[in-house]
Amino acid sequence: MNCRTRPTRRVLTTCLLLALGAGSTAYAQSITGNLAGKVPAGQALTIQVVGQQSGQERTLAPNANGRYSTTGLNPGRYIVNIIQDGTTVATRSVTVSPNTTVTVAPYAAPSAQLSAAEQHAEKLSAVTVSANAMNTDVTPIDVSTPELVSNFSMQLVNQLPVGRSPQSIALLQSNVTYDDQTTGSVMMGGATPAENRYFINGFDTTDDDTSIGGHAFPPEAVANTTVISDGFGASWTNATGGVMASTIRQGTNKFKAGYSVYFTPPTSRLLEPRGHDVVNANGDYYRFASQNSHSSSFTQYLWASGAIVKNRLFFFGLLGNVPPTRSTGVGMQSMSIGGSREKQAMLNITWNITDNQSLNIFGEKDWSSSSTNSYQLNQPYDRNAKGAYIGWSGGITNQHFLVGNYHYNITDNLSLVLMGGYVAETTGSVLHGQYIDQPYVESVDPNTQVATLLSNNNIFTYGPPRAFDKHGFTGKLNWDIGPNRITVGGEMYKHQVTEEWGYNPHGVWIYYDRPGAVLGNGYTVPGNGQYVQEDFHHVGGTVPTDSKAAYLQDFWNVTDNVVLYGAVRDDQYSYKNTQDKTFIHFNKISPRAGVSWDVHGDSTLKIGANIGKYAQQLPSNFTFGMADVEYVAQNYYTYTGMDPTTKAPTGTQQIGPTNVQDNGLPPTPDSIAVKNLKSNSQLEGNIYAQQQFSSGWTGMVEFSYSKLLRDINETCDYQKIDAYAHSHGFAGYNMEDQSGNCIEYNPGSSLDIAIPAVANGGTAGLLHIPDSHYGVPGAKRKYYRLTLQMTHQRTADQPYYLNLSYTWAHEYGNDNGLLDLQRGDPGYIGQTPEFDYPEMTVGGTGDLNQDIRHSFVASGVYYFPNHLNIGAVLSAHTGQPLSCFGTYTIDPTSYVAQNYGASTYVCDGKVVPLGSAGRLPFFWSLNLSAGYDWHITPKNDLQFNLQIYNVTNRRGVVNRNQTWDQGFIPASGMPPLNVNYGLPAYQAPRTTSINLRYTWG
Repeated sequence: MNCRTRPTRRVLTTCLLLALGAGSTAYAQSITGNLAGKVPAGQALTIQVVGQQSGQERTLAPNANGRYSTTGLNPGRYIVNIIQDGTTVATRSVTVSPNTTVTVAPYAAPSAQLSAAEQHAEKLSAVTVSANAMNTDVTPIDVSTPELVSNFSMQLVNQLPVGRSPQSIALLQSNVTYDDQTTGSVMMGGATPAENRYFINGFDTTDDDTSIGGHAFPPEAVANTTVISDGFGASWTNATGGVMASTIRQGTNKFKAGYSVYFTPPTSRLLEPRGHDVVNANGDYYRFASQNSHSSSFTQYLWASGAIVKNRLFFFGLLGNVPPTRSTGVGMQSMSIGGSREKQAMLNITWNITDNQSLNIFGEKDWSSSSTNSYQLNQPYDRNAKGAYIGWSGGITNQHFLVGNYHYNITDNLSLVLMGGYVAETTGSVLHGQYIDQPYVESVDPNTQVATLLSNNNIFTYGPPRAFDKHGFTGKLNWDIGPNRITVGGEMYKHQVTEEWGYNPHGVWIYYDRPGAVLGNGYTVPGNGQYVQEDFHHVGGTVPTDSKAAYLQDFWNVTDNVVLYGAVRDDQYSYKNTQDKTFIHFNKISPRAGVSWDVHGDSTLKIGANIGKYAQQLPSNFTFGMADVEYVAQNYYTYTGMDPTTKAPTGTQQIGPTNVQDNGLPPTPDSIAVKNLKSNSQLEGNIYAQQQFSSGWTGMVEFSYSKLLRDINETCDYQKIDAYAHSHGFAGYNMEDQSGNCIEYNPGSSLDIAIPAVANGGTAGLLHIPDSHYGVPGAKRKYYRLTLQMTHQRTADQPYYLNLSYTWAHEYGNDNGLLDLQRGDPGYIGQTPEFDYPEMTVGGTGDLNQDIRHSFVASGVYYFPNHLNIGAVLSAHTGQPLSCFGTYTIDPTSYVAQNYGASTYVCDGKVVPLGSAGRLPFFWSLNLSAGYDWHITPKNDLQFNLQIYNVTNRRGVVNRNQTWDQGFIPASGMPPLNVNYGLPAYQAPRTTSINLRYTWG
């Protein structure tokens, strides 16, 4: 479509939508936006940019080719005047959004070049399109960058029946997958949920304790969220997953204030039904949810925004409050009644120091608390049979942010962007009860493997407050040199976690009935198989992590229609132990390249491609799991009776020695990892096309590919390492003494192990074990994806937003990435059993968790003339692959694999390859919403919105128990079967939200 011809109303509207919404280079992690355009060369034109809301005003001079651009604009509407000899010859209206550059509709000199009709169209193009239409749509085609970016305004998100977190917004795209089974988080690009990065106002808020999710922030304060599932440039970050970046609302010259309330009704059959119970073949509950309930809850926000000094100093402030709520959970022998509340305060200040300089500072504080009272049940699973009071526990979490952004347009061709920030979180727990000084005691049913609480005290672990803090700084210099935009940038983050916890100091006892079972200390259970296990576990320390990066990138306008992108990024990661000593340091070089082709030169058809290498910073729990001070041990006893009050065993006689797994001493750096350990690495690329159609439609097709090149995990095959060392000149080496049995390495690579002097006759050495000898395959993960998408943006003639997204995908390999999703293990990253021994990898290659062949998401809102609107989100996909995990029975002499219990790909004595034990059934869920916008007066607006999730209350299966047996081999032979194998987990029942938003101003 040519925007300079056929000057009909519909064509003009579509062209204006392109001008208002089309982005340009995605200048990563920015709270400001940019604009760029083109006028005829040699016409002596001047460009004036005027902010309608912020008062910013700039005068630009086109270069020799007629191109002009400016950066660092506060989000909002701008008028672009094209001036010749002091007279405005054309006017454009654009809306600037954070993180992107809007392309201004082109201007061509009139008279001889345009017909009378075209000159009339040129005048009409200056008409401002309704801001409401544009502010509720995702950004259309962006021809100036190879990146494929989706930009969502919170105005649209508020009208869709979808959650308001960055992850919920990302799930509006079919190429983003939800992890129902392990983390409750999103997966992108074939990676695990621990491989995404999250930003707020340019600050990396990823929870670097676990790397799963980002630190929470009040969604009412969010203006915009950007989602990039793959192929992002070097200035964003380094991650093997995706990126989700949000920006905070800013004030304008117009004062506004508002109140919002989000109401969730209490448990009821219609609006908030209870969950579903699951019963196994023995008639025992595998999952019990039918008596759980919750009270109603209110989330309230009071906000205001405006100018402190017109055109210069603005504010946005918010107070949030969640009054006390109550929930009840019912188990087999106990019932818990819990409550929680939360308060938030936030202030965002924007200072336009000059028209070319801006400073933004926001701070936020969040207070939340929870408490739980526990009671015994006189009848199993009966909430009406509440018995004796057990005790009380509570928790308090305090979190605060402080982030500043500075942008300086030094000249028309040179700009500086700086960001500095800080986030801290303290989480503490308090325990109280008449049985608090008694041990924790439970028993495990030999048939069902269901654990039953026997003691009065249900507190398993204790610990002082946990503290997390992160400091970060980024800076970049953008320099336009002819057709090139060169950026030199860097970033530095430091985070640390202080944590201490341990098992109940009064004792943790677990009763078992396993005739002939081999215990962790190598002894066999005597007699009738009844024994009690005493557990000890204490962890503590502060572990810091430093990450630094520098990058150089270039967006090169080879022609008017083609942009080439090239970049290189250098990341350095330092992981430190509790003594602040670096035990692992990575230096990772990541090249990136891309191309964007504006095929027709009018932003209606774009063909783009990206390729690059990516790496991943590892979180604190990677460090904490290896470099903390930890004591883990078990004692095993026969017994003759139980204490009638505490249920602790009496008449105990110990079976063998204490099984010490960690001795409580700080590990040395050489004992933690091999000397040749390298950072994880991934290759990924995509190629895509975007087409603008008439009537507001945009289509997209993308093919994406990623390949895991290298991963980090542990090996615990110390016998093989010891044997190799002894036969290669290190007879005194014993890995069990030096490394606690396990050491970090790159699966499939050789091992260079430092031999301490004490184990080598007083001289330190280096043991090199080739990968061919070690026998463990390399980490493999290949992900292929094809996505088709059609998006209709709301226009005056067609008042609806609609997005239709379909994805075909295939993921294959032997390693999910940072998390062991196959076994549902979100624990310490890099310390999963996947590559501990060669036996653990038998059958371990196949379809991985994101091998969901077909996914479809439809989301939309229709706006009626009477101010009513209806919305819907339909999500559907084919089932994920299932595996079967059992005890290793292929080789009865392989005790090391048998000690891992039901976590190998062996079931019923046969190898069942990864992902080959069937698939989950087809899944779908429908959410609906209905809203009404009441314009009471020109300055008073009231919005009502009803949102219902899983409106049909469908009981879709989202997971199944994949554990075949009970995890031990008795003297009689095969391991006992797990009666819970194959039992389902269901999607969440119907939930309802009633939302009210009032705005004045």
